[in-house]
Amino acid sequence: MSDALRRIAVGLRVHGHARLAEQIEREAAKLEAENAELRAALAKHAKSGLRHLMEEISEDCWCAGWLSGMEYDLWSMVQGGPRDYGVSEVSQGEVGQLIALSQQTGGWWHRPKGADDAVSISLDDWKALFASRSQASI
Repeated sequence: MSDALRRIAVGLRVHGHARLAEQIEREAAKLEAENAELRAALAKHAKSGLRHLMEEISEDCWCAGWLSGMEYDLWSMVQGGPRDYGVSEVSQGEVGQLIALSQQTGGWWHRPKGADDAVSISLDDWKALFASRSQASI
């Protein structure tokens, strides 16, 4: 429950309105539960949106649904690297969407070597993976 609602409930109790305070607390708990469900749904959609955008860029620039290693190339663009890619260029708007969606989800999509499909990993894990690959190529 928010601090404001908590203060209101305390004030109501002090002034002899315990039943009203309880009602406010129950309604606040319901709203918090609904809010958590909505945040989870939004995160799920943002996660699938990020994957879809990455695949769309791969398809537009390379005619490949998921070009091997493209998650590294796209992350380089997110970090301010060049946006020329395959037969096209990734727009600044697309890079902005990649940034926004990765921040919303707290993750990035990665296809491990030999895997048939990409997996979503945390941004911390992704940054460590990206850094280790960058160090290996020096």
